[in-house]
Amino acid sequence: MTEAEVRKMQSKIIVAYRAGDMKKVTKLQKTLVHSFAARANAVRKVTTNAGAKTPGVDGKILTTNTEKMETIESLKLKGSIKD
Repeated sequence: MTEAEVRKMQSKIIVAYRAGDMKKVTKLQKTLVHSFAARANAVRKVTTNAGAKTPGVDGKILTTNTEKMETIESLKLKGSIKD
């Protein structure tokens, strides 16, 4: 899933919400949250914005690609999500 695909998925969520199809909204949201691309986009946005050289709440500054990949992997949801 690329950044364009993430935006397309977000658009589908909006369309389903406006149509009142909450079951589809939940399914699409779950798919988006679990996608690698969504997590990678989040890390990319944080590491390329104006505050990229400022440590976050975890006290880390991500500079190498390895650190960024480790962060992306650590963003996986732990536990179960009830529907």
